[in-house]
Amino acid sequence: MSCKDFTFDHYRKTLYMFQAAGYELVPFRYYKKDMRKVLILRHDIEFNPLRALEIAKIEKEVGVSSTFFLRLHANEYNAFGFNTTNIVDQIIELGHEIGLHSEGLFFMDVMGIKRDYREYVQTLREDKKMMDEFFNINVVSVAPHGDNRAKKDSLLGDFEMDFMRYDQHGIFEKHVYSTEFFGGSEFIYLSDSNGIWQEGCICEHLNNHNKIQMLTHPYLWYEKHYYLGRTYPQ
Repeated sequence: MSCKDFTFDHYRKTLYMFQAAGYELVPFRYYKKDMRKVLILRHDIEFNPLRALEIAKIEKEVGVSSTFFLRLHANEYNAFGFNTTNIVDQIIELGHEIGLHSEGLFFMDVMGIKRDYREYVQTLREDKKMMDEFFNINVVSVAPHGDNRAKKDSLLGDFEMDFMRYDQHGIFEKHVYSTEFFGGSEFIYLSDSNGIWQEGCICEHLNNHNKIQMLTHPYLWYEKHYYLGRTYPQ
């Protein structure tokens, strides 16, 4: 398997490899601290919900579940539109978790609103309520959108990171960048951001770490993937 391979088949084989090596493959919702070897499966739905459904089907085939983080304020898709709703419903029926891909900071910056905890928290509460009621679920996991994180070194200052983590308190149970899952924890963080595994493809980390948070972006993955540049068709 090529470590620049972004095909569905490579993803499927990688999941089977980790299963065979004794890892528990779980979404954030089902993670427990006493898990000895665990791979948390995280997917940020940036542009193309349909690709997310393909990933969800593959994971169902393998017998595992994951967390798909949905944007509510995206220009690229309508989270509550008919097509996206149909896809999200199918992902839920396949046994996966839906989390909030929060855009509070983005929203305030675009609108020219001064960054304020109260405004941020209110936006998060409203977003969670909309998701809970519309999809008839209880959203417990959150992942900030647009933090420009492509590797372990933060591109944001401590204040901004603390700001993003604030949305966990009193609203969500799991925050992907809390110290439990990122930075200073026992987890290693691996991401395919921009079509590049900064620390090597996930398949190269088999048995090198006991606890891994793996972030993938479904729009990067294809049945047949011949172009590995930075711009991808939607």
